Amino acid sequence: MLKYNACEFSKDTPVSATGHDYTMYAIVHPDAVQCTDSLGGTYDLVKVLEDLNYQVKIWGPPIMKPEITDTYLRENVDIDAHFSDYNILNAYRLTSHQVAVVVSFDTFILSNVDDVYNTMISGTPSVGLQLDQYSPPEFPTNPIAMYTRDYYHDSPDYYNPVSLDFLAIKPNLATFNTLVWLLKNTPYVPDLGWGGNGVHFPGGMGPKGLLTYWILAQQNSVGLDYCIYNNHNWDPLTTDLSGNPECENRFEAPHVRCTDCRQTPLGDVKAITFFECGHPWSCQLSPEPRCQEMHKEWFTTRQAFEAESPYPATVQDGAYHPEVYLGYCTGEGPSGYKTMGYTEEFPATTA
Repeated sequence: MLKYNACEFSKDTPVSATGHDYTMYAIVHPDAVQCTDSLGGTYDLVKVLEDLNYQVKIWGPPIMKPEITDTYLRENVDIDAHFSDYNILNAYRLTSHQVAVVVSFDTFILSNVDDVYNTMISGTPSVGLQLDQYSPPEFPTNPIAMYTRDYYHDSPDYYNPVSLDFLAIKPNLATFNTLVWLLKNTPYVPDLGWGGNGVHFPGGMGPKGLLTYWILAQQNSVGLDYCIYNNHNWDPLTTDLSGNPECENRFEAPHVRCTDCRQTPLGDVKAITFFECGHPWSCQLSPEPRCQEMHKEWFTTRQAFEAESPYPATVQDGAYHPEVYLGYCTGEGPSGYKTMGYTEEFPATTA
């Protein structure tokens, strides 16, 4: 589904009105090549992904954990985050491409993002590009990264990091080597984070923290409007440590107005994330009308995917809120989800 969703907005699909092609990569950790299925057997994840036309790169983190010189970071990275996730830095090695876009499994594209691609390629802002309202007034020359920030959290003292749900970068080996050097050599100060400069949040010892530390320090990185390029449908108001109203976006004052992405028309949104609304395939109806609309978008795409798939289409007779789930849910919860009707089993290596 993730790959099909990306394909919908490539030049292979004329209705998407884009002139850009794409290559879908899966960066697989060496320890994740063999996976266990629900029946206890094992299958070759690389073979599965290649059969879905992914370009698979079996790349682990660019260094070994003992190479981290900072003792606190080395000893705590797997407690706070996952060191293995540093394989994401390998996206900077995809230098045969002008632009690489990092997304999560929760990301879903609603319309083409040519404005981002064109800006990254040309070095000047494209028509329609929508920036974070707190971006500097002067647009930088030749941006090397275009990002949204994570303004959604449960902790009142949370730092707003760069989001890995939608991050556009320029692959570059010099940048890759810089990030590797920073990972090896940057001190991580307890409660103050990378370099002691305040980049500290739950999970911040992982790549999200390192990339936030580096990207926000670059004058030619550009913040995007998170309501447009990474809409979570999250309530923007929280409370501070004293229980007073506070915006999730720490740059905003609640007595002025908190930016409420729930009010952005879905037709204007280019990418959404299911973090707040829950996964569509969990078959759990949200009371939020916007979440229902987002889930229906996902199932509409699944329906289109199955119509083009060589496998038999799923019978859409599920009675659980068919107006949202289009017959793909027979009841509430993940057990009610109707999986795709593949006729071939995963390529097992052991029974």
